[in-house]
Amino acid sequence: MNPLFVFGKAVSGEAFTDREAETKKLISNFQYGVNTFIVSPRRWGKTSLVIKAKSLAESDSLKIVYFDAQKCRSREYFCQRFASAVLMQTANRLEIRQVSQPLLLI
Repeated sequence: MNPLFVFGKAVSGEAFTDREAETKKLISNFQYGVNTFIVSPRRWGKTSLVIKAKSLAESDSLKIVYFDAQKCRSREYFCQRFASAVLMQTANRLEIRQVSQPLLLI
């Protein structure tokens, strides 16, 4: 038996239901650089909405970086996770390989 709604993980495809107006608004906000907060109770599809809008809005001229900051308990850890997400989601494989090599400072 398939449940009507999937809980506890991000969903896509047929499991992502409705939310057309919210998706369009979020895509518009991405395209125009509008800072956006999404507030709703737990497990109401915030992550799924952001991932769906991100996939629809991204293009060669617009890159959107997604990462979960919930477990970041310090400024240093936040900056490390953020920088890593930006690098991994915007650079090509050659650039990532070059940056991930140890640096020798003399």
